[in-house]
Amino acid sequence: NQPVDSSPATDGSGVFFGSNDGRMYALDMGTRSGKWGSLGQTLGAYGIMTAAVSSAVYAVPSSNMGEMYKLNSSSGGPLGKYEPYSAGSGLMETASPVLAGDRVYYSAGNSPHTLYCLDSDSLGFISSAPALGNTSVFGMPSSPAMAGAVIYAGTADGRLVAISSSGAVLQEITLPSSSHSSPAVSNGRVFIGTMGGKLWAYKAAEIAAISTPGEHELVKDTITIRGYIKNPALSGYELYYGAGADPSAWTFISSAAAAVEIENGILGYWSTQSSPNGLYTIRLKVLPSQQDNFALTTVRVNYPPLPPAELTASDVLNDAGNKIQLSWTPSSSMVTGYRVYRSSYGVFSLLSEVSSNTVSFTDPAAPTGVMFTYLLRAYDGYVESTDSNHASAASVNDNPQGDVIPPAAITDLKAAQGAKGGNIVLNWTAP
Repeated sequence: NQPVDSSPATDGSGVFFGSNDGRMYALDMGTRSGKWGSLGQTLGAYGIMTAAVSSAVYAVPSSNMGEMYKLNSSSGGPLGKYEPYSAGSGLMETASPVLAGDRVYYSAGNSPHTLYCLDSDSLGFISSAPALGNTSVFGMPSSPAMAGAVIYAGTADGRLVAISSSGAVLQEITLPSSSHSSPAVSNGRVFIGTMGGKLWAYKAAEIAAISTPGEHELVKDTITIRGYIKNPALSGYELYYGAGADPSAWTFISSAAAAVEIENGILGYWSTQSSPNGLYTIRLKVLPSQQDNFALTTVRVNYPPLPPAELTASDVLNDAGNKIQLSWTPSSSMVTGYRVYRSSYGVFSLLSEVSSNTVSFTDPAAPTGVMFTYLLRAYDGYVESTDSNHASAASVNDNPQGDVIPPAAITDLKAAQGAKGGNIVLNWTAP
């Protein structure tokens, strides 16, 4: 029953956040139930908790000793801990971590406030940059943001600092007043708010940004790559792609000469037809090549799965009705499940979803005597297949043990001559 002051983070299947009760919580995105039980992992005595997520959860308690925890995203179990300060150093201000490839960055400390770079696997120390000024009067320093290989952060003493991935200060811009907000970086521009109540925007002298496709966008077929490029000595650019969110190898897409700045222009085209479904990273490299003048975006190549085949529908035999049995041949694609759709008046609606190893389903709510039509779609966790064939059936009450009482007889049966020759009109009273 404590406030939640931290920003949530997600790995696509779970949502992770900290509470002022000093605990880290995890919720399943689908069921909204706790992934780590009713109570999360305890990481600090109190204060705001911040996190970043990849294959693990990186959590930093505030109002603590500036330590970072690495937790298993499925169970919440501890995987590692980094402690930059010794016991007795006092409580430290901390900011949200940023993940980039095999590194994780976060800031902690009092005076000076320091940016730390750690190995994301072992939490081993790589570098530090004590360049983020003094403590914040609000206890909330600016959390760093990263674009390419440059980290940006605001400071309580009124600066916007750009730091390289190796910890070197690249540039400092004096702001009109102190800043406690996190910078936002988009298409070569850095946006930051200040205590003067204004939002400031700065355009980088060197820009490498991919605007299309967007981060984590689903793509297929041939995609258009658009972006922004700026460099005082610009001579051209190259495009590559690699498998995964942190590729170990790159495949060349295309290159082009360029001598003037490009603003959201078409940089090239990538044909994904030969790429299996999965995560891929697109890399824009600006020429002449420099350490910090590149851009990355991660997308998912995702072609729809093939639909299941040979769908059949039939009455469940020897029952009291209201049930229809479906069966099918599974999809030949990798799928996470099947979605069952039903129609009785021509409009299909989702009835149920079953697991990928299921090849039959019983509709338990099909009123006896009503004709229903069904179709199936395979689902791979991202998109559905096209429709399977349609199958129709009506349920029948044909239980020989349960249906032994005959219906009540009709009464007052009468016959009369019809309006035309050869016609007889029957009338009766229903039971």
